[in-house]
Amino acid sequence: SSRVLWTLAVTQFKNLPGVRELFQQQGPAVSKRTRGEMHRMVNADYYGYRDEDDGILLEIERDAERKAIEDTVSEWQAAQDTKQKKKK
Repeated sequence: SSRVLWTLAVTQFKNLPGVRELFQQQGPAVSKRTRGEMHRMVNADYYGYRDEDDGILLEIERDAERKAIEDTVSEWQAAQDTKQKKKK
């Protein structure tokens, strides 16, 4: 069956020169951070409380707010114009 052939192929592959060593190599030990270590890394920057300190974000928000207001006013004016045309 194909499963037997696959098993034989993998076994033969592992016996090739240099392949066995690849499977036996251990990677570097990775130490996981503890909950306390991760908690110590959380500060005001993590929550974004200092995003406005450099002034760049405030400028971007001001421009976006100005554009949103202009868009809303123009939509309102278009709706008012449509109402006026229907009354005539």
